Amino acid sequence: MCCGTGLRTLLSWQLKCDDALSLPDRHVAVHEQKRANYLSPWGKHGDQPDDCHHLAHHCADVAACFEAIIALPVVRARIETAGGAPLSPCDRARLAAIAFLHDVGKLHPGFQAKGWSADDRSRHHPLTLHGHLAEGMALLMRQGPMRLWQALGLSDAAWWDDAHPFILASLAHHGRPVNSLAMAGGWDPCVLPGAIYDPADGARTMGAALRAWFPDAFSNDGDGPPPTPRLQHLFAGLVALADWLGSDTRFFKFEKDFRDDYIVTAREKAAEAVSRIRLDIESLRRPAADRADFETITGFAAPAPHQRAVAILEAETGAGKTEAAFWRFARLFAAGAVDGLYVALPTRSAAIQIHGRVNRMLERLTGPDGLKAVLAVPGYLKVGDVEGESLPHWRVRWDDAGERAEDELAARWAAESAKRFLAAPVAVGTVDQAMLAGLQVKHAHLRGACLSRCLLVIDEVHASDRYMTEVQARLLENHLGVGGHALLMSATLGSWARTRWLKAGSVGGGSLKGGPPPDFATAIAAPYPAVWTGRSAAPIDPGGDGARTRRKTVAMTLHSGWSPEHAAGLALAAARGGAKVLVVRNTVTAAVATWEAIRVLGGDGLLLRVADGPALHHSRFAWRTAKRWIAPWKRLWRRIPVGALAA
Repeated sequence: MCCGTGLRTLLSWQLKCDDALSLPDRHVAVHEQKRANYLSPWGKHGDQPDDCHHLAHHCADVAACFEAIIALPVVRARIETAGGAPLSPCDRARLAAIAFLHDVGKLHPGFQAKGWSADDRSRHHPLTLHGHLAEGMALLMRQGPMRLWQALGLSDAAWWDDAHPFILASLAHHGRPVNSLAMAGGWDPCVLPGAIYDPADGARTMGAALRAWFPDAFSNDGDGPPPTPRLQHLFAGLVALADWLGSDTRFFKFEKDFRDDYIVTAREKAAEAVSRIRLDIESLRRPAADRADFETITGFAAPAPHQRAVAILEAETGAGKTEAAFWRFARLFAAGAVDGLYVALPTRSAAIQIHGRVNRMLERLTGPDGLKAVLAVPGYLKVGDVEGESLPHWRVRWDDAGERAEDELAARWAAESAKRFLAAPVAVGTVDQAMLAGLQVKHAHLRGACLSRCLLVIDEVHASDRYMTEVQARLLENHLGVGGHALLMSATLGSWARTRWLKAGSVGGGSLKGGPPPDFATAIAAPYPAVWTGRSAAPIDPGGDGARTRRKTVAMTLHSGWSPEHAAGLALAAARGGAKVLVVRNTVTAAVATWEAIRVLGGDGLLLRVADGPALHHSRFAWRTAKRWIAPWKRLWRRIPVGALAA
């Protein structure tokens, strides 16, 4: 139990702790001779009874993190684009004040009781344990006891009613909106042995701190933040991000006794935390600007014309699309237009492969001690070349923990939870991690706010079905709507999908112009490879003087039968003739039968080998097996991998 410092008159109430009536309606006996501690409200609690953080301190930590995050130039630009206007100091202070009140529902006795002993809780039967989100909503929407509302000092804040959309967004910091006022009761004081908990006492402390720490919020300067839906959604995600960071005890140590100057500590620690986890990467921008030419970053010669400023890039596999995407990021990063990069791929295996290439380019851009890419694939804990292991209590042990400074370990913060992947300065992962920002699912706002800072690269957009395309298009609309940047890449993008992407790019500030899908003749006449930019609705043909175009001949042969024996014979004949062969069957059953047929025909020595024996290629290899035996693709040059489409 977390005790306050002041001694006050012990009041003896004959109350039930789940009753919401106000104190004037009660019989109150004042015992002037007896004095007891008033319990201070805790915001974060450790394993021991006295190991707690004052609620006002935790709220200050989160608000200070929010202030530090929105002070970053790229984030500020996203906020102003979402709101349609620059924010005044008063606007920013009001948003920070609302962020400060995100956990005000923790004042509820039913929440505070979670930190009391079981014996103390039992004395107040039928005291019911509570959460804090619906409780906070009831309190801030004036559905709870008026004495608490008045204690918070909000009754004379003329802007409060207009700020309701942002208040609701702040209360959604656990990942989903709060839509219940059912927790309006149960706010009465509780008497414990030698102590009293009165939520009004904590509310007065919170209210005084609110005015002292955020004075500009209560000025009469301006009408408040513009209540646009895009800004409300972005604000919800930024408060959630600030709450994650402000709750991390690596940066914010517990202080149970209230300090009226604690905000100074909170702001110092918040600035340090935002820098250490690499949300603030301004110090890397200038060195990167000196290295942002294509050849330095990729190790290849100057880019072909179709690798310049792009929105949709169509080119064959191996043409350098990944290098073009990274070059685009380097140019935007050096110009201060983005703070991060997320490369979204359709499969886990593709993400793992591209992760290594992006890491090598990152080292060329930011130096050996610069940024490292997070592998944003659930089940993996990897930053750069270093792997980690999950431990109890949401901790992570990194393989090189004994060799690295604390700042280097803190820079891996985003990698330690899949929910935070998109907060990394650079991450390579599966497209679903980005798509979750475009669906009505938990933590969508957090993901979307983090992604807004980044160049979003969606590779192999042709691999998405109709449903995935619609989700990704909505994601793109939201991303561009707050001023984000995106690059879409494909080897074989169909005309319908291209039209849908162009339409998505024209919404919310995007520069692309979509139209109806072209007819068949127009579709097949479109040049390839091509870049589709915002300067026109037509592709730019990369051919012409100086273009390094590549040509190859592709032939297809129809076969009347495709039995396992027939396919095995064709594969063996081609492989023995020096060809590189890949056999893909529609079903696992057909793949197994074809693999067995190759063995019967004496092709054991040409099949993919794992652990010194012939193996079928499938999607369920343990990742260590895949890494050891399959990932070195040169092993496949003289082999015949046989698998199903899912592999």
